Amino acid sequence: MSDNIKYSLGMVISKYITDFLEYLELERNSSQRTIKNYDHYLRRFLEFAGDIEPKQINLDLIRKFRLFLARYEDPLSHQQLKRKTQNYFMIALRAFLRYLARIDVETLSAEKVELGDQDPSPLKILDQDHLERLLEAPDTTSKDGLRDKAILELLFSTGLRVSELASINRDQINLKRREFGIVGKGGKERVVFISDAAAHWVERFLMIRHDQYQPLFIRYQGRVDPAEKGENMRLTTRSIERIVEKYVKAIGLPIKATPHTLRHCLEANTRISMPRKVVSAQWLFEKENTDVKCIDWKRGWQTTRKVIQKTRHQTTELMEINADGYELICTPEHRLFTISKEGITEVIAKDIKIGMYVAGIKKISQQSKYFYPLNFWRLAGYLCGDGIVSERRRGVILCDKNTENLKFYEAIIKKLYSKKVFIRRNSNSNSYSLICYYMPLVRLLKKLNLHLRSTQLRVPIELFQSSEKAIAEFLAGYYDAEGNSNGYPRFFSANKELIKDVQMLLLRLGIDAHLNKRDRIIKLPNSEKSVKSRIYTLHILRKPDQQKFKKLVPTLKTFKIQNDFYGEKIPLNPVLEDLRNIGFTLNKHLYTKRKDLQLLKDPGRYGVGKLIPTKEVVMRFYHRFKRMKLNDSRLELLRILAESNHQLKWLKVKTTEIYDYLEPQPVFDFAVSETENLITDGFISHNSFATDLLINGADIRSVQEMLGHANIATTQIYTHVTNKHLKDVHKAFHSKNNSSEDK
Repeated sequence: MSDNIKYSLGMVISKYITDFLEYLELERNSSQRTIKNYDHYLRRFLEFAGDIEPKQINLDLIRKFRLFLARYEDPLSHQQLKRKTQNYFMIALRAFLRYLARIDVETLSAEKVELGDQDPSPLKILDQDHLERLLEAPDTTSKDGLRDKAILELLFSTGLRVSELASINRDQINLKRREFGIVGKGGKERVVFISDAAAHWVERFLMIRHDQYQPLFIRYQGRVDPAEKGENMRLTTRSIERIVEKYVKAIGLPIKATPHTLRHCLEANTRISMPRKVVSAQWLFEKENTDVKCIDWKRGWQTTRKVIQKTRHQTTELMEINADGYELICTPEHRLFTISKEGITEVIAKDIKIGMYVAGIKKISQQSKYFYPLNFWRLAGYLCGDGIVSERRRGVILCDKNTENLKFYEAIIKKLYSKKVFIRRNSNSNSYSLICYYMPLVRLLKKLNLHLRSTQLRVPIELFQSSEKAIAEFLAGYYDAEGNSNGYPRFFSANKELIKDVQMLLLRLGIDAHLNKRDRIIKLPNSEKSVKSRIYTLHILRKPDQQKFKKLVPTLKTFKIQNDFYGEKIPLNPVLEDLRNIGFTLNKHLYTKRKDLQLLKDPGRYGVGKLIPTKEVVMRFYHRFKRMKLNDSRLELLRILAESNHQLKWLKVKTTEIYDYLEPQPVFDFAVSETENLITDGFISHNSFATDLLINGADIRSVQEMLGHANIATTQIYTHVTNKHLKDVHKAFHSKNNSSEDK
């Protein structure tokens, strides 16, 4: 492969590599350092393989390249490449192959390129060997080592959450019956079963306890608690996490094991709805005692529940899901909700296909507080769109081609600050500038981070906590600067994160907006040079949303409103078809010759893969199924989703794409009490955790009950089973691990 082979037919990979690096810069907004690294790794592959056509990349070539990397020796240091460095080459190559597939170039599938030694995803499970090594790590000759052994065995045996384990008292656990009761998420009681090994080690630990403290697991460092109950001696959740981390590090596990195995994670900038604001996933992780907004599936309403667990991790693989103009970035193991024939069910991100529907939210409902006058938010909105905050010039500058618009903002500034402003024509363009020299205003805007460069601007968190009127004024100002004045309403921005913030503000008002992106060529001022750039647009498409926008947002610009609206659609086709088939088996039919009962003239149009019914049609199905006397719990789901007051909407998936990163990216996971979901960038995300039971073959419904994941409010998602069944499942699984007991 040393000789470079060039083909006259078709493009060679050197040209595609250049295009790929430009794609990283323009579309992925990658840093120059990242682009330089990708360039380095791909050029090395180019040197090895020759300038071949993409279709000539095959598994045999990849195998030879990996062998070349494994044997490569640095000419200066005479050292071989580390496995981690070798994987960087494979990550870059996979990303390049995904790009080729994205632009419909025939080549090897990226999924067939594996990383050396270990999977790139951080979402890993302990195998039997790892588990045995971890359980054997504590030194059981010491009292704290014996305690740690009992903790690890109990965590493995029960699948308890760390917070639940920390809360157990000595008198709560029954070692003879090998079970005990626990009050878990949302105050839900359940029975937890203990393996023989776990019971043995807990009993041994209790035998060395000569105190009368109530907590099952206590600390052995720090001041002794003189209180009789010894509550201050109880190990905290974080202390137990540190204990697990200590033994993972001590035995050198090749994966990052935690007291629970991560099921899914969210990218750091993901916007999460809270009772009084919208914050990033990273912000939520760094705070304590926080509540989030979530959905009560039983009623279809928003409610508030506490975050009871949170975890930070890193990954080199993230997935982007675009559904009806909303974008979520998460790990491929993240979970959303869809509609299957069983009703509302979970779906793993990597299993989501184009054309599927996932659950979203119509409106972000939250409480508010007062920060600044409405006129100030109007001015701040315009500044985000087309303004400059300059400390050097000790003032703010607004730009517009229409002097009447600038006079409107001149009046606002005079009313707020009684300051004189200047409106001048710009010498190098056909536009005007409004200039206000006032340092207190500059300092206030700097406090809100509105002084940053346009590519770094974000909506202030204070606005997310403000009233809907304040939000409407900000949106009006932003639309005055960056809104469409011809055609239907839409916003523009080259700043993706800012426009996604605006999308969440619109959701606060109950307005649906679709995010789109468009590449363009821009000619630089006073120059013949042109550059590629990407512009993001936020479209308000539906007539009801356009009408609401016109009513609530007092923009200076005018726009059109759609003439037609055929009703809100709900993708219940799988449920409707399954219920209809059940009716057929009972000799009950949706269609009737009685005209007074003909609620559905052509129900066959709404089968799987056919026409999506509106809410009105779903309600007709509901009434007809009730007349047929069908006894099925899914009828209640039909009624809830067909009613006008529920807060769910269904987003049709347009694109999905998995990205590889050379540098690990931080991701965050959260457990929410009772409802087990949270609102993330307009999507409804699941928050369940995987356990060794599920991975090793226990059926999912039994495991979810065992972990406290089943409750009345989520009967459409989880099914209850008896405690005897759960105990049998638990015993059957853990019996194969009893050989490791030290009796």
